[in-house]
Formats: sequence, structure tokens, C-alpha cells
Amino acid sequence: MRMLLIVLSFAMLLYIGAGHASTVTLIGSCHTSFNAGAANGTIRFTLSNFGNGTATGMVVVPHIAGASTSNLSETYGLLAPFANHTFSFMLYNASTPGLYPEYFTIEYAQGSASVFEVFPCLGNIKANTTSLVSIIGMSRKGSKITANIYSLSSKPLNVTLSTVAPPNIRVSSSNITVLMQPNSEYNATFNITSRNITNSGLLSNASFTFSVFISYIWSNLHYSSLGVMSITQNAPVSHPLPIFLIGVIVIFIAVIALIVLSLLKGKGRKRDVHEEAAGKDA
Repeated sequence: MRMLLIVLSFAMLLYIGAGHASTVTLIGSCHTSFNAGAANGTIRFTLSNFGNGTATGMVVVPHIAGASTSNLSETYGLLAPFANHTFSFMLYNASTPGLYPEYFTIEYAQGSASVFEVFPCLGNIKANTTSLVSIIGMSRKGSKITANIYSLSSKPLNVTLSTVAPPNIRVSSSNITVLMQPNSEYNATFNITSRNITNSGLLSNASFTFSVFISYIWSNLHYSSLGVMSITQNAPVSHPLPIFLIGVIVIFIAVIALIVLSLLKGKGRKRDVHEEAAGKDA
């Protein structure tokens, strides 16, 4: 009975350990500092980890519209749970003032998996503008994503739609030009090819961000707006139950071996006692 309790206790520990894997949950935000009349500016990107796992070997690549950046990427060794880190990039060669699409591509290791994520934002380059064309809704049906766009402008506008997804997610059209009529609505549809979000290793219920930027120029100012949706992707991972069963089997075999060994030792002692008793009788 005691052995049975030990087996069940070890098996339960294995099951609990297998079912509670660590998870990295990153939240990103950006802030642009580019004063009017200044030749250079700065964009700061802050990452916070709200998960219970650690992200290691982080590589951050900025994709900045409206200006050039001082460096192509930055690295950071380790982002522990509930920690944050700010990456800073110098900006120069600013173009037309206004609000621009910006995003940061991140690759990091979570355990044995190499994960890609994309964090979009809007950057203020010398002027803060409010777009009259915006995304009022996004939906997904299978491999198709539809962005519902509406214009409040009183004049026709040539707008550019650009999509952003992790580099291992394929999108049918990354850039579309649309003539938006005054007070009109337009539905833009994009096809995505959903592949495993990791380079190596597997994550259950992995998700990625799919973003659509809208940009146009009006009266020598640049306007942008942003629509974002999160897409969950179920990766084919092993359920913790097989690990649980394997652990039970291994422990059970070990217990049986100990019992057999104990029985053999017991028989050996009994044989020695019988032989000793027979010697005394003789």
C-alpha cells in the first residue's frame, strides 16, 4: 500500500509539472521624440514580459517610415517575467511631417523554440496628425482576413494599405492602393498562409499579431491609422498525459523490481535458516 501511494505521488508530480509549462507574454509600446525644426529625433520601444517564462537572446529590428534609423537592430540577452527593457533608436532624414507606420520585429528563444513576434505602432515625425480614414473592424474566416475601412473625408483620397505580420507568416498582398470616395466604406481582404509560428520547437496555442496600416498625404502632411488583430494558432504539441503515463510505467517497473529483489533476498534468508537448522540436527 505504501509503495502504491509513492507511485501515485510521483505520477501526480509528473503530471502537474508537464501541464504547467512556462509562457512568455510580451507587450510592446513605442514613443517618438522628434521636435519641430530638429534635425534628429529618437524612437523608444519598450518591451514588458507579463508571462511566467523567460525570453532569451532577443533580437529587435525596427521598421521605421518617415525617417532613417541609426542602427538596423539591437540585441538583449534576457527578459525575465515581470521585467521590461527599452530599446532606443536615433532618427534622422525626416520626410513629410505627420504620423507614420512603425513596427518592430522581434525574435527570441522560449525554451527550445525560436519565436517571431511583431509589434506595430504609429510614430510622430515632427507633427501629430489625425487620420480621416480608419479601420472600424477586422474579422477572420479561415485563411482570409477582412479589414472594414471607412473614410470621413469630404474629398477623394488615395490611400495605401500595408500589412504587417511575422516574417514566417505569408500574406497575399502587403501593399494595396485604394481611392476612397468621400464618406465611403471599403472592405480589404487579405489571404494568409498560417505556418508554424516557431522556427524550432513547438508552442501550444501560439498567437501572432496581424496589422493593417492606412497612409495618405494631404496638404503636405502625412496621415496614418492602424488596425490590429491577434490570431491564435494551435501548434501540434504533445499532450502532458503521455508523459504522465510514461512516468507511471517507469516508476511501476522500478517498484516491481524492488519487490522482486526483496522477495529473492527473503527466500535467500529462509534457505540459509533451513540449512543452518539442518546442520544442527545432524
